[in-house]
Amino acid sequence: MQEKKSITKSGIRLYSLYTPLHSFVLSLYIPAGPLYDGSDNVGMSHLLEHSLFRNINHIMGGTLYRELDRYGLTLSGATYNELIQISVQGSPKHFDKAADILLLALSPLEITLSELNAEKERVKREIREDTYRSSVDAMSQKAVWVGTGLAETITGTVGKISAVTLSKLHKFSEELFCKNNIFFYLTGAFEEKNLSGLVERLDKISLPDGKTRSNTAEKPKRFFKRSPDITVKRDDFCKVKLAFDIDCEKTRKPARDLVYDILFQGDTSEVFLELSEKNGYVYSFDANLDEYRNLGSLSLSFETSAADFEPALRAVWKIFKNITEKVDEEKLSLAKVPYTENSEFILDDAEALNWNKAWESHILGFEYTTLEARKKAYFDVTAKEVCETAKKIFSLSNLTVAAKHRKPETAEKIIKDVFFS
Repeated sequence: MQEKKSITKSGIRLYSLYTPLHSFVLSLYIPAGPLYDGSDNVGMSHLLEHSLFRNINHIMGGTLYRELDRYGLTLSGATYNELIQISVQGSPKHFDKAADILLLALSPLEITLSELNAEKERVKREIREDTYRSSVDAMSQKAVWVGTGLAETITGTVGKISAVTLSKLHKFSEELFCKNNIFFYLTGAFEEKNLSGLVERLDKISLPDGKTRSNTAEKPKRFFKRSPDITVKRDDFCKVKLAFDIDCEKTRKPARDLVYDILFQGDTSEVFLELSEKNGYVYSFDANLDEYRNLGSLSLSFETSAADFEPALRAVWKIFKNITEKVDEEKLSLAKVPYTENSEFILDDAEALNWNKAWESHILGFEYTTLEARKKAYFDVTAKEVCETAKKIFSLSNLTVAAKHRKPETAEKIIKDVFFS
């Protein structure tokens, strides 16, 4: 199955990939978030996402949610570090209605001051109730991306959100909705008439040209120049997060994914077997692979007892060093299964397919026009490439450590001993 690309008369991109399901997903992707917002607009993308729903409901005279229920449609939104996604999902027989609703997201903001204030209060409550800011994850984020927009949270601060005016939000939205930046992706079940009808609707929408946003992260001064960087705070529990800088221009995504999966994914992963199954140092752990076109970060965090803090760290560092030297062919084969043997499974989920295709091909820039090409890219990764990729990642000059411990001075000494002994 091959992706189809349509460029409308208005210059808006529309990608589509048909799959024989019983539902469709139509998504609007807007380059936005902390990667682009800048210090003056921290949290603005997230507030705009909220406001778009208010605006659609306002334009529809307050009937949005009743109409969604009437036609069995789901309208959802999310803000990430580099984009806003607004999606509508439903039965193909109600495609036209769904498209009409989603396209209202491109309408000029008409919400009143009272509606904006109500949404600001909701967002501020979200910020106050969020415990992320005091977490090891937040400590790590600030240390890894210090001095750049990615050091900021998606939701922003109460002070910044309180200061947003209608005129400021109008100006901000106008900068985002540019024909050379936004795009639509359609997956699942739809007919050719649905696609042509959507193109006709988009033909009539006039959007300005704008500065193209390319998902390129600003490089912090200490990226690839860590020693490593260590931050430790006092707390009643022991939790640590290890984050490694990645040069995404010198490593291939399929190899990065397979490094990640061998280490962290599933019950046969190296870290699970060593930390949880074999030694019981942890019950669970969190791992993430954050990627932009040029830079990225691979991280692992876990909570353990004070007694197990040092042996757990040593075990992890040994695992990371091992994968830079040798990769078991069977483990590599197992890691490839979701991308090769089970690659077509994604066709069973219109929502996951929509995100995957939009994200990999049109945000990160990997032009897999077919699933077969994507499958081959992962199949061709060798054990040697996995080792070479791991070497480029698991270097002390790439490492940032954030930790909480009952005895910060002790924790910092342990960290230094583990990584420099």
